[in-house]
Amino acid sequence: MFAIAFWFLFSFAVGLLAHMLGRSGAVWLIFSMIFTPSLGLVLMAILGKKAKVPEPAI
Repeated sequence: MFAIAFWFLFSFAVGLLAHMLGRSGAVWLIFSMIFTPSLGLVLMAILGKKAKVPEPAI
């Protein structure tokens, strides 16, 4: 039971980190629940912060 709670807690943490880095937190939360939170965390570290594209001035 502790392992399941641990899995959900860290999956939520990966989703929160993804949101803070400008990515979809819900997608990364689900990804971490399906695969593993550690894989989601490693991919977040590799991908880094999402670059914002500046809007063209008219």
